[in-house]
Amino acid sequence: MKFFVGIGRYRLDLRNCMSLKDKRRVIKSLVDRLGRGNLGCASEIGPGEYPKSGDLAYVCLSSSHQVVDRMLSKSVEMLEGTGVDILEIQHWILSPEDIMETR
Repeated sequence: MKFFVGIGRYRLDLRNCMSLKDKRRVIKSLVDRLGRGNLGCASEIGPGEYPKSGDLAYVCLSSSHQVVDRMLSKSVEMLEGTGVDILEIQHWILSPEDIMETR
C-alpha cells in the first residue's frame, strides 16, 4: 500500500508576546487549531525560552500525494488567518521509499 507523509515546519514571529506565558497561550492555540479537523498533528519544536519567536511542526498522512499537499497548504492558510507572522515555511512530502532502506 502506498502512502505519503507530509511534514511542515514553521518559524513564527510572536512580536506581540511579552512573556513566556503569552507565548505558551499563543502556541497552544495554534497547535489546537492545526490539529482540529485537519487529520494532522502539530507540536512546538525548538527552544522555548524566547517569547518573541516560536517553531511549529505539522505532520499529516494520506494515501494521496495531492491530499497531503493540500493539507500542508491548509496549515499555512490557517496560520496566516490567525495574524501570526510566518518567517519561514518548509514542507516535505515523503513516501516510504524515501525513508526506508532497501533490504
